[in-house]
Amino acid sequence: MSRLTDTFGAYYPPGEDLMKTVLTGGLVALDANVLLNLYRYLPSAREELFGVLEKLKSNLWVPHQVGLEFSRRRHAAIRDHESTFDTLSTHLDSSLQATITQINTFANRVSLDPLTKKHITSRLEEVFEGVRVAIERIKPDIQKLGAGTREDPVIKRLDLLLEDKVGPALVGKDLELAVVEAARRAELNIPPGYKDKGKDDSRGDYLLWHQLIIEASSRGTPVLLVTDDVKEDWWRKDYGRTLGPRPELYEEMIEKAGVPFLMMTTSNFLRNTNVYLNAAVSVATIEAAQEVVANQSERGSFSISHEIELLISRLEADESHPGGRGTIQHIVFAREVNALLRELPAAKLERLRDGATFIFELSDGRPVLIISKFFDTSTPETFRSQLRRFVERKLRRLTSDSFVGVLIITNVEIPSMMWTELDPDIKGVDVVVWDGDSKGTLDIVAALREIAQR
Repeated sequence: MSRLTDTFGAYYPPGEDLMKTVLTGGLVALDANVLLNLYRYLPSAREELFGVLEKLKSNLWVPHQVGLEFSRRRHAAIRDHESTFDTLSTHLDSSLQATITQINTFANRVSLDPLTKKHITSRLEEVFEGVRVAIERIKPDIQKLGAGTREDPVIKRLDLLLEDKVGPALVGKDLELAVVEAARRAELNIPPGYKDKGKDDSRGDYLLWHQLIIEASSRGTPVLLVTDDVKEDWWRKDYGRTLGPRPELYEEMIEKAGVPFLMMTTSNFLRNTNVYLNAAVSVATIEAAQEVVANQSERGSFSISHEIELLISRLEADESHPGGRGTIQHIVFAREVNALLRELPAAKLERLRDGATFIFELSDGRPVLIISKFFDTSTPETFRSQLRRFVERKLRRLTSDSFVGVLIITNVEIPSMMWTELDPDIKGVDVVVWDGDSKGTLDIVAALREIAQR
């Protein structure tokens, strides 16, 4: 007798036996974005990911479409990674000047003597210079990536890793039928690939999927697709949580290939290889893989790699840079809130220029103002001071009758008495505490529903 979780496997997470089987003896296929993201990791994280992929041996495979897309987009990925350093340099310069301006204003208000002000400013400049020097040490590794295939460490490793592991191309009548089917699915919103409708080449995801089914049918083993494409035409999502592959995809793989289908992002894949392959991947590398996906989903907003972010945080903390550590934490928190909001069902989201304020459109078109704010709670005085500045400089300016509601997502509970003390006129503001857990996510969804019903 089959169990409920077997009969309706599309709606349940894979059991431990299936996870072990697919990672040790199944078909593990990589999407093009996983290969392209190798260019977006620093060498230490890239080396660990290569080490895991080498453990898979003959189980590792890539569809022909993946190899083609990787080859076409390789230089664009390199340029994207190189531009991150330019963006960071510009950000550091503007941050330094802004902080020096604040110090000068502070010095004038309290009549600080020139020598003390100079000492503070010099220490601040030393911190930023330390960050620049550390980043310059990383640059040569990035520059090697664009030097050509002979010097490119990613291509060298991939050529060896994927030798005899790239699937055949579709040709002739098979290709013609697949292209027609891709167009039909896109028109009817049948996964995968319909979210790429309107792009120059919108058939890529379906061709990948078709080739994957053919290979899975040939091998007769469970199949895992590792992809950093987080769009809804691949994943089943519910109130901000990603639950697994779309049921249509799972059922199609069962019907046509007779094997279970699993999907994971690179970060989840690495976590599971630690469990089932004894891979010993570091937490830093897993977080770097997750960060790369989050950065790409932000569509051009400022972002830096996880390793560089840690470097800046450590230096700022060591040098007691005024407000620096809190600033970095606020940036990270806002980015995580952004990623969460974009996963909500039918979310229409506009991220404002400050990076921490969002306009969320409800299903009926009415806008909700959402503000993310990370507070430093190391001391009660610090927390109260940050809250006061937040109310005076942001909340009073942004709340208006043009929004159906205002939702603040923060990392700490704010007593109602504090709100009253700071501004008794503030009304109609909802506050949700969120630290990345599912309870906080559900609280955010519940708050948006309550606002919608007003």
